Amino acid sequence: MDDFGTVEPVFQLIFAKVWASGSEDLGVLNSLPPIERAIYATRLLEGDLDNGGWYQAFGNGKAHLIELAIEGYQLLGLPMYAAHLRRVRAVGFDERSEDAVGDALDTAYFQLSGSEAARAAMLRRQASANPTA
Repeated sequence: MDDFGTVEPVFQLIFAKVWASGSEDLGVLNSLPPIERAIYATRLLEGDLDNGGWYQAFGNGKAHLIELAIEGYQLLGLPMYAAHLRRVRAVGFDERSEDAVGDALDTAYFQLSGSEAARAAMLRRQASANPTA
């Protein structure tokens, strides 16, 4: 199975679990096991980034996922993604930031790769460690 095929069904289950509570607040997200939180936060944030960059992510209210995504990328073994999110946080980016700032952050983000493969590898390791789970 390819990486997307490995991650997508798990992501959909996590998504349903989060939204069954009626809210995507930090209390709900922090109640998830670390692997689920990493998959949820990184994948949801990336969906908006891939669709329209940082302006899209902030405009869609995903700024609250940055800290969880930083932790998630560290757990996934993707420190370059975590470092990029720290830069976004450090410059104080939001949907009112100047175009040049957003463009530079978008360019740096789109140079990163390997996140879906890292999520899939983590899920495969977890499945191997817990074959009956």
